[in-house]
Amino acid sequence: MHVVGLSYTLRQEEWGLKELLTFVLAMTFVLAIGFHFMVNDIGFIEHYRHVYIKRGRWLLGFTPMFISAGLGNRQPDQT
Repeated sequence: MHVVGLSYTLRQEEWGLKELLTFVLAMTFVLAIGFHFMVNDIGFIEHYRHVYIKRGRWLLGFTPMFISAGLGNRQPDQT
């Protein structure tokens, strides 16, 4: 969600303490994970420069898509 959509949402709804704390926690988590990925990216480049730049970024980038595609195609067990 971009800033315009977020500001529109905040103006249209009445937010209680629970919703506000949930929102703050979610945004803190997003920022922490982004910082984690940035630091790990720099570390991988320092330690495994050639292999990581050539293959590692692609592997790490496509892995979540492959996992989610596999989980999305699972059929429930029929007994």
